[in-house]
Formats: sequence, C-alpha cells, structure tokens
Amino acid sequence: MSDPVPAAAEHRSVCRICTAQCGLLVAVADSRIAGVRGDAEHPASHGYTCPKGRALADFHHGPRRLTRPRLRGKDASWPAVLDDLAAAFADVRARQGTDAVGVYSSMGAAFESAGLLVQHRLFGALNVRQRYSALMYDCGPLLRAAEMVGGAAWELNPSWVPEADSPRFVLFIGCNPVVSHGYQTNLPEPRARMRAFQRRGGRIWVLDARRTETADLADRALIVRPGSDAYVLAYLTAQLLTEGYDAHELAAYCRADELDRLRAALAPFDAELAARASGLPAAELRALADAVRNAGQPAILTGTGVQFGPHALVAEWLRLVILVVTGSIDRAGGMWVPPGWIIPFDRRTSRSYGSAEGDDGPGPESRPDLRQLLGEYPAVAMADQIEQGYLRGLFIAGGNPLTAGPEPDRLRAAIAELDFLAVTDVADNEVTALATHVLPVPAMLERSDVVRNKSHTCYAPAVIPPPAGTRPAWWVWAQLAGRLGVEVLGGVPVDECSDELLNRQLLAHSRGGADALIAAGPHGLGMPREPGWFHDALPEGRWRLAPRELLGRLGRLADCADPPDALIFVSRRVISAHNSVRYARDQRGNSAARAGLEVGDAVAVSVHPDDAAARGISDGAAVTVRSRSGSVVATARVDERAARGTVSLTHGSRTPNAAALIDPRVDPLTGQPVFSGFPVEVDVVTPSPGQSRRLADASASSS
Repeated sequence: MSDPVPAAAEHRSVCRICTAQCGLLVAVADSRIAGVRGDAEHPASHGYTCPKGRALADFHHGPRRLTRPRLRGKDASWPAVLDDLAAAFADVRARQGTDAVGVYSSMGAAFESAGLLVQHRLFGALNVRQRYSALMYDCGPLLRAAEMVGGAAWELNPSWVPEADSPRFVLFIGCNPVVSHGYQTNLPEPRARMRAFQRRGGRIWVLDARRTETADLADRALIVRPGSDAYVLAYLTAQLLTEGYDAHELAAYCRADELDRLRAALAPFDAELAARASGLPAAELRALADAVRNAGQPAILTGTGVQFGPHALVAEWLRLVILVVTGSIDRAGGMWVPPGWIIPFDRRTSRSYGSAEGDDGPGPESRPDLRQLLGEYPAVAMADQIEQGYLRGLFIAGGNPLTAGPEPDRLRAAIAELDFLAVTDVADNEVTALATHVLPVPAMLERSDVVRNKSHTCYAPAVIPPPAGTRPAWWVWAQLAGRLGVEVLGGVPVDECSDELLNRQLLAHSRGGADALIAAGPHGLGMPREPGWFHDALPEGRWRLAPRELLGRLGRLADCADPPDALIFVSRRVISAHNSVRYARDQRGNSAARAGLEVGDAVAVSVHPDDAAARGISDGAAVTVRSRSGSVVATARVDERAARGTVSLTHGSRTPNAAALIDPRVDPLTGQPVFSGFPVEVDVVTPSPGQSRRLADASASSS
C-alpha cells in the first residue's frame, strides 16, 4: 500500500504581475505550486485575485520556462556565459566607451526588488547612460505633465481610494480598472469596491472610446471619438475656471498671470467645439460639466486610453489643471498624493525640480529632437541608436520591446546587428531567441521582494525554490560587476548575500525601517494619507499651470477639431494577459502559459456591427487592418460593445502584433508614439493556410 499523499501547505504571498498586488494563498507540494487562490485576510484585496494570479502555477512550471543559461543559442555553464558577456562588454567599452551600452527594463523586472537595486547600482557604477524602459512606452505623458505642472514627475501622482470619505465623484477617462486593476490608482477587487462606493453615495462617470466593463458599472458612461479626450478636458477646464474653482487654491498656490493666459487659451473651447470633436451632444457635455462642478472636489483618473492618444500630454496637463483649480490635489477631501515608502518624499529636506517646459535633458545622439525623462531616453530611439552605431551592446531585463513599441520588424533587424544582447527573464520568448546571452532568473514566487504600490507596501518571502539552473537577478548583476571591476552589494561578499539582506539595504532609509515591514509580511503596511505635504514642496510655492509649449499646443488643437472620415484604431486590454504575456486559461480550458501562447484572444479585432456590415465583414472573417505604418491580419469579431467608427485590438499581442500599426512619429517631450486614435482601413482577405489555422484558434479562444 502506497504512502498517503501529504496535503499541500499554503503560504501567504503577493501577486507581482501588476500594481494591484493582490494577496495570495499559494498551495505548495513537493516544492511545486499546487494551486493559487486569493487571501481573504489581505487588507487590500480581501480574497480577490484575477485569472492571471490564479494561473501562476502554470507560469512557474510551464514548458517555456528558462532553466539553463545559454550562450549564442546553446546551453552553457554560468561561468562560461558570464565570462563571455564580460568580455563582450569590455570589448564594446574599449572601442566606443560605455556610452555604446544600454539597458532596457520592463514589468518583468519592475517588482524584483533586490535585482532591480543591484541592476541600478551596476549600470550607475559603469556610467551607462543609455537607459530605456517600458515606462516611456505608456507613461510618458503622465510623467511629463506632472513634472511641468508640479515640478516632480514621479511624486505627483494623485490617487483615489474608494473607501475614503471623499471624493464622492470619480471620472474615469480612457481607463478600465475592472480589467487593468488601475493605472494611476491601484484597485484590487475592483467591481466590489466600486459597487460599495456607489452604495455609500459615490458616483462614477466614464468617458471612453469603448463600452468597457467599467462603463457597465458606471452611473453614466459617455462614449467619445478616440483621441478627443483633450477637447472634452479643455471644455471642462474653461467651465471650471469660470464657475466651480476653489478660490483659496487659486489665490494661495497659483499665479494670476498664468491663470489669465490659461483662460485666454481656453476661450475657444465651448460645448459646441467639444461636441464637434468628441461626437457627444453638447447637452451631455454640459451635464458632465455640471456633475464635475457639483462634486466640488472630483477624482479624475486616466489610463492608456488617454496615454496612447494623439493629444496625450495636453490631456494629462488639463486633468491636473482641473484637479488643481477645484482644490482636489493634496487637500482634505480631494485626491491624495502618496508620500512614498522606500523613499519618503515628504521628508526630503532639499529638492530639485523638473523643467516647466519639459526640457530637462538632451535626447540620444540619433534623435536630438527628443528629451530625457527621469534620466531615461525614450525607448523609441533604440532602433535609431543601433542603426547609427551609437548602441552596440544591450541588456534587456524582463521585457519585450518587440511588442511594446513601433516598427517591430525594424527593431528586430537592428537588434540582430548588436555586438551582444543579454537578456534576464523567466521564460523563453522572441527576445530570448535573439539573445547572445540568456540569463534565467527566478519567477516571482521563487524570490523575496519588497512589493509596493500607492496604497501599501509589503514583504513577500519566497514560497518555493527556483529551478536549479536559475540564479537570482542580483547574483547575475553582481557576478558581472565583479568581472568588470565594480562593487554593487554594499560590501557584502556575493556568497554571503541574499534576497533579504539586499532588501534590507533597500529599506535602510524607508518609512518605518526594514524590521517593521518584513515583520508585516505579505499583508504589509498602509501608506499614510495626510494631505498638504506636496503643497509644501511646490516649486516656489506655486503650481505651474500655463507652460508656454502646452498653451501653444492648445491653440493648435482648437484649429483641428473636425474628426477624420475613417475608422479609428483603439487599443484595449484583456484580463487574461499583462502586456505580452498571457497567464490565464482560454475559453476552452487550455492553459495559455503552459501552451506557450501570448495574448491569444487579442488577435480578434472588434468591429461594430454597422461598420462590419458596411464593409462586408462577417464574424470570424479574416481581415487586414492597415495603417500608414503597417498592417496585420487577424480575425474579426463583430461586437455590439465596440464604438461605431472604431477598430479595437489588444496592444502587446504577439500574433498579430498591434505594434506594427503604430505611427513611429513621437511627441518630442514625452518620447511616446501614438498607439491609439489614428485612422486605419479594414478589408476582408483570404489568408494563407498557416494564417487560417492561427485565426481559427484565435476565433475559438475569443468567442
């Protein structure tokens, strides 16, 4: 008789796929994940976790998991790979200096706290200035607007908590937290928390180019033309500067001359102009203005629907202006500004401020038209830098720029010409296939991390051991550092170092110190919500509401309010995937992570029935979507939820890759191209046999 199988032991942890960071209970048997469910006692998520979190077992143990280092396509030992990588780095440095080496980081490394700490130390010690990240693919307008208005790109990030007594009105613009779990705010358990907010008297309005899942929950949803958010916000700002402003905020923290210039620039934006641009009736725009005005202190949150649009920087600027003039930022009753945990922003005794005109630092050599942001170059410049010989060696940490930015085929060809491409990642993908050096690292539940978002910070210890052939990212960077003659572990020998020791170094000057946070474990500690600290930190004690560049853009915006006579492309998200990685099971029960799929249901292109009928498109038909930059072939889904005049596809999918449609022209101040809100054509096509098989699989997955 066989021995009884022991029950799986459950361990508390935290999901690190997105910034919601839901609490998990992870069942472990034989050092493997046997199941994942939500932690009902977690103070933020209350037992909720999305399909991605519940699929983490497949992600950790799937067939595409990287378990051995590779050198130019072949398995090799760690010493061999690291020795060769150090030699390749040294060779580039000897010929062109460290200016010819770059690093690109993305969400796969963003919550790897010890690894990220040592990564920053390494490239700082080596004076590597070509730093890129996915942050500049989707947050550039948000960060630049915060820098221009408040002097602080990172710190000025107003947040909304549904459980707070106020604000009692929230407007989501181009934001679908039911699927994304928040963008500028973090919302685990989004449906339940928003419904509870409404039961307590709160009101939710949505302004979006799609009928989203969040729109279904809203008290009122306004479906606008893609890319018209800036017009609606300009109209709202003009109205509130006439009636509905907070007199104390304007008198104490704003400059009268700037307010005068702002009012003059906003004068053309009446309800009729905004209606022409947005497609909304003027009466609905007036109702929205009344709702925001009557709220007193509204919460306004944007997402990629705004960030990806053609006027994203103007829209983000006007959102901040509305929040300032209504007294809704960093004031009692308004949106709170998180004061930071690892770095307590509110305790700083000296500050440096970003430029009011967004000209903080020069761009890369190949793109002098661009500007730095937070010490980074825009990621769109990588192909130019490689092609013109300024970038010869590249490190990629947990990301896939081939599905994130424009011209993926051009970037792929450029990467192939590098002297070296070193990739740290958890699973095989098209970037590791191109790499000269593949450096496999532990997945999230195999390492210990300091995990933080705007509302709380916690410590999540490892719950299972990593595969034997992987190494912690910090170890990889430290070994490379030793070979290149720099020290990155704070004086600790590499053999004596650990996740916890490095996380303690990270927390050395944090709010409350390392001991309290580590003792709190995965449940963590909440961020203090005390208003006023950001007002004390304003440059010269005033908001900067009227940057010359943005006033000029506003004037040009007023002259081009008529919408194009074409279908407009709209980006979207799916709850089963995050960026280029699909975690959850598809509709047929197949594990996407185990099957090695990436955002499989994204290949369905959503088209409104009226637009489909006008073009002879039937549900499930193969179609070509074509922009001025490129084209993709995908399955059409005739969808009542799609807005008329739009075509919708998930950004980040591998097949088809929506990045092929993106216009590579970028905003010089944000470094970001237009991902959404541009004209496309859609035609029925006859696909090849291989395309037919992929399209059939995608159609079944998304039906």
